[in-house]
Amino acid sequence: MFLSDNVLLSVKNLKTYFFTPEGTVRAVDGVDFDIKKGETLGLAGESGCGKTTTAYSIIRLVPRPGQIVDGELSFEGENILKKTEKEMVKMRGNRISMIFQEPIAAMNPVYTVGSQIIEAIKICHKGISKEEARDKMINLLKLTRVNNPELIIDKHPHELDPGSVQRAMIAIALCGNPPLLLADEPTTTMDVTTEAQIIELLKDMKREFNISILYITHNLGVIARMADRVAIMYAGKIVELGSIQNVFGDAKHPYTKGLLSAFPRHDQDIDELYSIPGVVPNLLSPFTMCRFYPRCQFAEDKICWREEPELIEVEPGHWVRCYLYGENVE
Repeated sequence: MFLSDNVLLSVKNLKTYFFTPEGTVRAVDGVDFDIKKGETLGLAGESGCGKTTTAYSIIRLVPRPGQIVDGELSFEGENILKKTEKEMVKMRGNRISMIFQEPIAAMNPVYTVGSQIIEAIKICHKGISKEEARDKMINLLKLTRVNNPELIIDKHPHELDPGSVQRAMIAIALCGNPPLLLADEPTTTMDVTTEAQIIELLKDMKREFNISILYITHNLGVIARMADRVAIMYAGKIVELGSIQNVFGDAKHPYTKGLLSAFPRHDQDIDELYSIPGVVPNLLSPFTMCRFYPRCQFAEDKICWREEPELIEVEPGHWVRCYLYGENVE
């Protein structure tokens, strides 16, 4: 839809719902974006907007009672949604890997860090010997800049600092040399120094292995440093998508403008940061209007209340879902 050449992953009309006793939660409700080979796409938005569910949908690990109900996930020209679970097991790690939000929670506390990395290596490289797997593990840990990897491989996750555990998780994610890496808020629990180190590490890994990254975060500062393009998500839909320069330099959607205004900047001296009024909508209710309408200072009743706007291209490579622009304007 957005890019026709050199596309690694294409997501079209993805819908992932959670069927609960209270009703159907439309966590991801018609999401469209592409990721090119070798690029980093940032996926940003408030907590609960559907970012993590989008990543779990791509790798087909949506937890119950969630279910992908519609859409197409085309990876390297093949529809992931048509693959069997056995085929997905082979694809995870080798073709698509994921770095999870809480590294210590993602690793098994019973086993040592080294044993878990070696297990991943053996899954990705069938028939590899024990000695070869150990050598590959040490090399991966050195690549991820773990200090003294020989000393940490016999430790359990809780015995290490969060930065070292996340580096081990990145080593696991890279052991199959996957072309696509899904990074779900990989620096959330870290101090700013460790966060900066992990961001630089991922950027170096991207260059060295020529991988594509879907980087999920609510931190726009990290997106600006990490990504080539950014998709802003709100209430289960992409509301703005484009290059970092276009979206951050000339934001179109009122929600994107609100997020940028709420983010502290070193070149501004203000007493109080902007806060977007209102609350996020209830995803249990079907939408018959613009999702941001109740919180939007630019909303017009006769247009925005009528139905949801389409995602349209307002300039080359810059897409917006808003009645203020282009084909949506009446």
